[in-house]
Order: sequence, then C-alpha cells, then structure tokens
Amino acid sequence: FFLVPMLWFVATGAVASFATHQALRRTFALRRSLSPRQSDIAAHSAVCLAHNVAAAAAAAYITPLRALLLDGDARWHDILPGFAPLAGMSAGFFLFDLATIRHWVVFSPLMVAHHAVAAFCWTMSASVGFAQPWIGYCMLTELSSTFLSSRTLLTAIGDTRSAAYRAVSVAFLLSFLAVRTVPIPLLARTWLREPPIGTAACGPLRAAQWMGWMSALPLLLNAFWTVGITRKALAELRAALATNARTAD
Repeated sequence: FFLVPMLWFVATGAVASFATHQALRRTFALRRSLSPRQSDIAAHSAVCLAHNVAAAAAAAYITPLRALLLDGDARWHDILPGFAPLAGMSAGFFLFDLATIRHWVVFSPLMVAHHAVAAFCWTMSASVGFAQPWIGYCMLTELSSTFLSSRTLLTAIGDTRSAAYRAVSVAFLLSFLAVRTVPIPLLARTWLREPPIGTAACGPLRAAQWMGWMSALPLLLNAFWTVGITRKALAELRAALATNARTAD
C-alpha cells in the first residue's frame, strides 16, 4: 500500500501550486491597469494553465491510448511508469484549486465534486495500482482545459478582442471534441467489455472497488459537458446570424 509516499507527491503539488500562485499574484498586481480581482483571476488561470500543460503532456507520454481506444483493453491493473508522481502532484493541484474557489470566475458545485473525486481517485490509483491507464486518459483530457485556462487568462487581463483570444476559443472547442467527445463511444465499449465492478474485476481492496464504480463518471461528465458546449455554440451561432441579418437589412 503506497498511500504514505503518495501523500508526499500530493503535498508537493499543492505547495508548488500555492507558491506559484502567490508569486504570480504579485507579478500581475504590478500592472496598474488590472484591478485586484483581475490580478487574482489572472494568477489563478496561469497556475491552472501550467497544470493543464504538464498533466496532458506527461499523460500522453505514459498512457496506452491504443489499448484503451482501439483494442478495447482497459488494463485495469497495469502499472504505468511515472504515474505516481504525476497523479500525486495533479491531485495536489486539485486541492489547491478547491482551496482557492474565491478566484474562480464562476462557482460550480459540479466542478467542486469533480475536483474532490479526482483528487481521491488519482491518489488511490497510484497507491493500490488500479485503473492507471484509465486515469492517464483522464489527465490527458487536460489538453482542452489548456485553451480554456488561456482564454480565462486573456479575459482577466482585458484582452478579449485579439486574434489570440479568438484562436484559443476555437482551439478549446476543437480540442474538447477531439479528446473528450469523440472518444466517448470507444471508451464506453472498453468499459463494457470488462466492467470494473466487484472483487473479481477490481481485487480485494475496498479503494479499488470504489474506484471501479467511479470509473464511469468521466464518460458521463464529458457527455454532459458536450451537450452544454454544443447548446452554447449553437446559441452563439444563432445570435451571430441574427446580427448579420439585421446588419444586411
């Protein structure tokens, strides 16, 4: 049982996130054009961006995506090299993010639950050696969050009319569809081929059995977010078309 060493990685991730956030808050505060609230949001977004990039890049390197997506093999009990420090420090970031909710642009109970479950599952997965490839994919989906954090950062500093803002907005939508939406049916097939439910599939450890049930949550959450993003995109498209029609008249 690897929980005690894992707590070191979790603490490292949390402390590094807090320290970076404090340094960035002071840096952004030097810009007189930004209010204290804007400086706080910008610093928080920059820390999120750093986590997004690091987690996605490392996860892409260690996760057997072909097995998960194409072969239908979840490899529930495989141990991935380098997974423990990556998962632990990522869990530490989630704890930091929960502790700095006041810097969120919009409070979301769903996101609070997401962070709490992720911090638990990331830590337990490395501790008991269960569902590491599956969670590796979950960390890989931070790729789309990279562009969301970038957009939030640009918004905080008042740069919402630039080409960079438009570019990261489009990149967020495309990357979300690529890494979160398109894989849903493939991962659902993989999950259903060997459902991680019960002692036979998960092993005798209670933490692994809990995680077995929780492993379906990423698919459900990404499907839910896909519906929400699609509705928002369609609403914005209709508004743009209506504006163009009025301009033409």
